[in-house]
Amino acid sequence: SATLEILLQSISLNEAQVFLGVPKTWKQAFLSSLPVKGGHKISALLKDGKIYGINLTAAENAEVTIVYPEELGNSLLIKSSIKGKNIKIEKSMKTNLTYVKVKLQKNEEIIIGKKINLDDSANLVDSQKQFNFGLNKNNN
Repeated sequence: SATLEILLQSISLNEAQVFLGVPKTWKQAFLSSLPVKGGHKISALLKDGKIYGINLTAAENAEVTIVYPEELGNSLLIKSSIKGKNIKIEKSMKTNLTYVKVKLQKNEEIIIGKKINLDDSANLVDSQKQFNFGLNKNNN
Protein backbone atom coordinates (compact mmCIF):
# COMPACT_ATOMS: atom_id res chain seq x y z
CA SER A 1 0.00 0.00 0.00
CA ALA A 2 2.93 2.36 0.62
CA THR A 3 4.03 2.07 -3.02
CA LEU A 4 0.51 2.89 -4.19
CA GLU A 5 0.36 5.95 -1.93
CA ILE A 6 3.53 7.27 -3.59
CA LEU A 7 1.66 7.24 -6.91
CA LEU A 8 -1.91 8.11 -5.92
CA GLN A 9 -3.74 9.51 -2.94
CA SER A 10 -7.47 10.11 -2.61
CA ILE A 11 -8.11 11.57 0.81
CA SER A 12 -11.07 13.81 -0.05
CA LEU A 13 -14.21 12.92 -1.99
CA ASN A 14 -13.80 13.59 -5.75
CA GLU A 15 -10.12 14.49 -5.43
CA ALA A 16 -7.13 12.60 -6.82
CA GLN A 17 -3.55 13.48 -5.93
CA VAL A 18 -1.23 11.99 -8.55
CA PHE A 19 2.55 11.43 -8.30
CA LEU A 20 2.95 13.71 -5.25
CA GLY A 21 5.29 11.27 -3.49
CA VAL A 22 7.39 10.17 -6.47
CA PRO A 23 11.12 10.75 -5.84
CA LYS A 24 13.06 12.64 -8.51
CA THR A 25 15.13 9.51 -9.23
CA TRP A 26 12.03 7.65 -10.47
CA LYS A 27 11.66 8.41 -14.16
CA GLN A 28 8.87 5.95 -15.02
CA ALA A 29 5.61 5.02 -13.32
CA PHE A 30 2.17 3.89 -14.44
CA LEU A 31 -1.21 3.30 -12.88
CA SER A 32 -4.28 2.07 -14.71
CA SER A 33 -7.98 2.46 -13.88
CA LEU A 34 -7.55 2.82 -10.13
CA PRO A 35 -10.59 4.01 -8.16
CA VAL A 36 -10.57 7.24 -6.18
CA LYS A 37 -13.08 8.43 -3.58
CA GLY A 38 -16.31 9.07 -5.44
CA GLY A 39 -15.90 5.97 -7.61
CA HIS A 40 -14.04 7.70 -10.44
CA LYS A 41 -11.30 5.76 -12.28
CA ILE A 42 -7.90 7.26 -12.91
CA SER A 43 -4.93 6.28 -15.06
CA ALA A 44 -1.62 8.12 -15.15
CA LEU A 45 1.75 7.73 -16.81
CA LEU A 46 5.08 9.24 -15.80
CA LYS A 47 7.58 8.84 -18.63
CA ASP A 48 11.16 10.14 -18.71
CA GLY A 49 10.54 12.01 -15.47
CA LYS A 50 7.54 14.01 -16.77
CA ILE A 51 3.81 13.44 -16.71
CA TYR A 52 2.78 11.99 -20.08
CA GLY A 53 -0.89 11.91 -19.19
CA ILE A 54 -3.51 11.76 -16.46
CA ASN A 55 -6.96 10.47 -17.45
CA LEU A 56 -9.92 10.39 -15.07
CA THR A 57 -13.35 8.95 -15.95
CA ALA A 58 -16.25 10.22 -13.86
CA ALA A 59 -18.49 7.67 -12.13
CA GLU A 60 -21.23 10.29 -11.73
CA ASN A 61 -21.93 13.95 -12.37
CA ALA A 62 -19.45 15.67 -10.08
CA GLU A 63 -16.91 18.42 -9.68
CA VAL A 64 -13.55 16.65 -9.60
CA THR A 65 -10.14 17.95 -8.51
CA ILE A 66 -6.89 16.49 -9.81
CA VAL A 67 -3.67 17.56 -8.09
CA TYR A 68 -0.18 16.97 -9.47
CA PRO A 69 3.33 18.43 -9.03
CA GLU A 70 3.81 21.39 -11.37
CA GLU A 71 7.44 20.50 -12.14
CA LEU A 72 6.36 17.08 -13.47
CA GLY A 73 3.56 18.41 -15.63
CA ASN A 74 3.86 22.08 -16.48
CA SER A 75 1.98 23.29 -19.57
CA LEU A 76 -0.09 20.13 -20.10
CA LEU A 77 -3.16 20.51 -22.31
CA ILE A 78 -6.48 19.70 -20.66
CA LYS A 79 -9.53 18.49 -22.58
CA SER A 80 -12.73 16.49 -22.29
CA SER A 81 -13.61 13.22 -24.00
CA ILE A 82 -16.80 14.93 -25.22
CA LYS A 83 -15.89 16.45 -28.58
CA GLY A 84 -16.61 20.15 -28.84
CA LYS A 85 -17.43 20.52 -25.17
CA ASN A 86 -16.23 23.82 -23.79
CA ILE A 87 -15.13 22.83 -20.32
CA LYS A 88 -14.59 25.31 -17.56
CA ILE A 89 -11.41 24.46 -15.71
CA GLU A 90 -10.25 26.15 -12.54
CA LYS A 91 -6.47 25.75 -12.42
CA SER A 92 -4.45 27.17 -9.55
CA MET A 93 -0.94 26.83 -8.17
CA LYS A 94 -0.31 26.28 -4.47
CA THR A 95 3.08 25.25 -3.10
CA ASN A 96 4.30 24.04 -6.52
CA LEU A 97 1.21 21.87 -7.02
CA THR A 98 -1.28 22.22 -9.85
CA TYR A 99 -4.96 21.90 -8.89
CA VAL A 100 -7.33 21.23 -11.80
CA LYS A 101 -11.04 21.50 -10.89
CA VAL A 102 -13.60 20.51 -13.51
CA LYS A 103 -17.30 19.61 -13.59
CA LEU A 104 -17.76 16.27 -15.33
CA GLN A 105 -20.77 14.31 -16.49
CA LYS A 106 -21.13 10.61 -15.73
CA ASN A 107 -18.70 8.59 -17.94
CA GLU A 108 -17.00 11.75 -19.22
CA GLU A 109 -13.22 11.64 -19.18
CA ILE A 110 -10.87 14.51 -18.39
CA ILE A 111 -7.59 14.16 -20.24
CA ILE A 112 -4.59 16.03 -18.89
CA GLY A 113 -1.70 15.72 -21.32
CA LYS A 114 -2.14 12.67 -23.57
CA LYS A 115 -4.80 9.96 -23.72
CA ILE A 116 -3.24 6.86 -22.14
CA ASN A 117 -3.53 3.28 -23.36
CA LEU A 118 -1.71 0.10 -22.36
CA ASP A 119 0.68 0.38 -25.29
CA ASP A 120 2.06 3.58 -23.72
CA SER A 121 3.17 1.63 -20.65
CA ALA A 122 4.59 -1.39 -22.53
CA ASN A 123 8.01 0.17 -23.06
CA LEU A 124 8.47 1.21 -19.43
CA VAL A 125 9.78 -2.19 -18.40
CA ASP A 126 13.38 -2.85 -19.38
CA SER A 127 14.11 -6.59 -19.29
CA GLN A 128 17.72 -5.82 -18.27
CA LYS A 129 16.65 -4.04 -15.08
CA GLN A 130 14.83 -5.11 -11.97
CA PHE A 131 11.04 -4.67 -12.07
CA ASN A 132 9.79 -2.95 -8.90
CA PHE A 133 6.01 -3.38 -8.63
CA GLY A 134 5.33 -1.21 -11.68
CA LEU A 135 7.99 1.33 -10.77
CA ASN A 136 11.34 1.45 -12.50
CA LYS A 137 14.01 3.70 -11.11
CA ASN A 138 17.21 4.91 -12.68
CA ASN A 139 20.06 2.93 -11.10
CA ASN A 140 23.06 5.07 -12.14
